[in-house]
Amino acid sequence: MIGRVIAAKEISARELTSTVAHLGVEFSIYLSGSHPTNQLERLYLEVEQPPLVMLEESHKSGHTNHPLSSRGRYLLGTAHLPINNKGSGVLIVGLQQALIEQQILDFRYSALIVLLITALFITPLAIYLMNRGLLHPLKRLTDGVHKLRKGEYIKVEGTKGDDELGELATSFNNMVDELKRREDQLRTLSMATEQSPVSVLISTPDCFIEYVNPQFEKTSGFIANEIVGHSMKFFFQQSKLAPDQIKELKEAVAAGNGWFGEFSPCKKSGERYSLRISISPIKLADGTISHHLYIAEDITEQKRGEEILRSSQKMDAIGQLTGGIAHDFNNILGIIMGNLELLKMGLKNQPKELNRIERALTSTQRGAQLTRKLLGFSRQDHRGQELTQINQFIEGMHELIAKSITAIIRVETQLADDLWSVEIDPGDLEDAILNLSLNARDAMPKGGLLVIETANKHLDANYVKLHPNAHEGDYVMVSVSDTGMGMSAEARKKIFDPFFTTKQLGKGTGLGLSMVYGFVQRSGGHIQLYSEEGKGSTFHIYLPRALGEHDEQIDEEQTEIPRGDETILIVDDEETLSEIAESYLQQLGYRTQVASNGKEALNMLAETENIDLIFSDVVMPGGIDGYHLAFAAVKQRPTIRVLLTSGFTSKREEFTNGEQKIYLKLAANLLGKPYNLRELALAVRQALDE
Repeated sequence: MIGRVIAAKEISARELTSTVAHLGVEFSIYLSGSHPTNQLERLYLEVEQPPLVMLEESHKSGHTNHPLSSRGRYLLGTAHLPINNKGSGVLIVGLQQALIEQQILDFRYSALIVLLITALFITPLAIYLMNRGLLHPLKRLTDGVHKLRKGEYIKVEGTKGDDELGELATSFNNMVDELKRREDQLRTLSMATEQSPVSVLISTPDCFIEYVNPQFEKTSGFIANEIVGHSMKFFFQQSKLAPDQIKELKEAVAAGNGWFGEFSPCKKSGERYSLRISISPIKLADGTISHHLYIAEDITEQKRGEEILRSSQKMDAIGQLTGGIAHDFNNILGIIMGNLELLKMGLKNQPKELNRIERALTSTQRGAQLTRKLLGFSRQDHRGQELTQINQFIEGMHELIAKSITAIIRVETQLADDLWSVEIDPGDLEDAILNLSLNARDAMPKGGLLVIETANKHLDANYVKLHPNAHEGDYVMVSVSDTGMGMSAEARKKIFDPFFTTKQLGKGTGLGLSMVYGFVQRSGGHIQLYSEEGKGSTFHIYLPRALGEHDEQIDEEQTEIPRGDETILIVDDEETLSEIAESYLQQLGYRTQVASNGKEALNMLAETENIDLIFSDVVMPGGIDGYHLAFAAVKQRPTIRVLLTSGFTSKREEFTNGEQKIYLKLAANLLGKPYNLRELALAVRQALDE
């Protein structure tokens, strides 16, 4: 329905026309009895009941008395009108379709404009509110997740509240805090493991290695890639564990218990070293063993120090024991000798008995000499010490030494210039050098070379670290070297023990080297033996430089140490010595590489072009010693420089390796062990500058 027209009062046609005109519609009033066209009249009558009827008037009808003002399609509304009791009429109100459609179109345009205007103002606001309330927090959360994936622990800021987004942001931030805390813990644990001074290994429950730390690589010589994936049984099988220890270890690991013990595996170079190791299971929350943790401490130096300490304590104990025995034995011999002398005086006319008494006296005198040696070994006092110039002393002994050994042994001396003075008992020094010379003679039954050398030496902290019974300071070194049979490792451990000898029965008392050891100890010095079976032996005696001497010496601390930036390949089977040499050379500015044997050194030389000098030990395992390495290296690269180092003296090396010119030159320039920073710097610079 369009609407209603309510007549509240009687109105005239003019008033009706005016009223309806305000509605913007066309209308006609027909009274009963009026004469519109028959066709229209019939139509109006027919549509009397429906409230709305659409009518289209045709031009062809020819009707001119049309009730509406214009032609076209109309929307008509009719109503019966009682008028002045004179009858009834019909009110016809028509809205032209074009006008309706135009108004509808105008309304649509207006509505569209309103919608567009609304969209222009409301949409950005809605987008802003949506971004602020939903999209921005979601984007911050998304960015936080991406950063978390990259390892950046950044919280989501500006997203607070009690709604779902606020709870989500709070949960995310809590997760970030927890992850960061755990990563910090893992990082700390990882740094502690990587920087640990002890070796750390982790294996699977069936003992296959999954991880080793850098200290293990440094200690064992194996790199991680060479050891990861291998079984721990490899280490235990070569570790000299007793069968009952191996059984105990297997049972402990199988039962998920810990184990603690010591064993001696081999390094990559083949050198054996000592480890103190603890094994612990790593268990999950349900008690299942996921891994085994191995903590291994290298106690090689500790064992060596303990051995030196035990040896020193043993020597002290033996000294005290032999001193007491020798003193009592001397008293006994004194009584015997005195009574024999009295008997000799009373039996002057009995030649047979006098002969027996003379033999007995000779034997007691030999016994007295033996006790004097024992007392010399055990004596701790400093009686008879005086300021001594060792070079002059050795020159004075040269003839005595030459007469004491056979003619097939050549005796040479190499005495350093400006040698420091020492405060010792000259008689003890004479006995020591003579005893060492006689031992060298016995080690060279087919002839050879005996070399006595002197040098000023400074024993530094690195040397003391390797030899705990030594003390840091300035020393005069006296070396006695031979080219004889050398000694086994077992013999070297006992060489200074009283009565220990490698000679045949009756050919030695075993007290000569004990006396040398006692003299060195009384003098506050240090003695070191270098020996290889079949290669000879060298004894280095270090006697403290005399305090308060006024010899005009160059202050070494004020002289400039030569430096460089060349690359040096260090070759030594002793890892500790390699580390010391590497530390010294790096302090001097050189670049360094390290090899543990001759074969490895030659491989590195073939793979690396910028090696300028090889600094190698002489005696090494593997069939390639320092001289053979030098020969092969020069053949491979003629411009390479080589500097050798050894505990043997340079003169001795010249004699044993002088058959080739290159060996003779290497031996002449040999750097003797031990060496300090200054000595190494001078020798390396000289070798590089030749």
